[in-house]
Amino acid sequence: MWEAAWKKLFTKLKTVSVGKCVPSDRSTLDVEPHPMIKGLCLAKADSIRLRKVTLTGHPKTKAFVAHGGMNSVYEAIYHGIPVVGVPLLGDHSDNFARLVDRGMALTVDIVTLTEEQLYKAVTTVVHDKSFKENAMRLSRIHRNQPMTAGESVVYWTEYVLRHGGQHFRPASFDLNVFQYFLVDVIAFCLVVCGIVVYIAAKMCKLCCHVCRRKEKIQ
Repeated sequence: MWEAAWKKLFTKLKTVSVGKCVPSDRSTLDVEPHPMIKGLCLAKADSIRLRKVTLTGHPKTKAFVAHGGMNSVYEAIYHGIPVVGVPLLGDHSDNFARLVDRGMALTVDIVTLTEEQLYKAVTTVVHDKSFKENAMRLSRIHRNQPMTAGESVVYWTEYVLRHGGQHFRPASFDLNVFQYFLVDVIAFCLVVCGIVVYIAAKMCKLCCHVCRRKEKIQ
């Protein structure tokens, strides 16, 4: 169903532009044509891993279909790209709920997904300017930082060299396993719960015994 939906999407769109894929080590990418979809190339199974940021950051990228991991979400926000979400598990649904609430994404259900639903979702986020505008607004907010990521790394590296990093060390590093996982607290709670259950069981047993005794006397 998923592959059929993708095939219908690529065949129905008038133009499909794929940004230049650059391998992480800048070597030649080993790709082969898709057997069913004309104009779509796939990286071979033993090929080097692609840098997805190269695609999301390409100026011709109009939409981003993603499963909803945090890396994908931040990439879309950073580059101001509207998203079509296909949440699969874990925090994916929650991540996309936040993007949908902010007007830069639509979601589809992979269980009931059809070709028309995927096509409609992609064309909607591409042609409805509000999705791009909201994505760019979030991108401007996300990028408005006092320094770049590289400058931040340099600053904090020099900071540690000047002052040392002992004050950054969390106190949890000095705890043993029993303290770190609160084994003593958990054991205490279990003992208290056990005592309460034991007393409650005894009281119920005593009440039943008293009731039966009264019935015998009557």
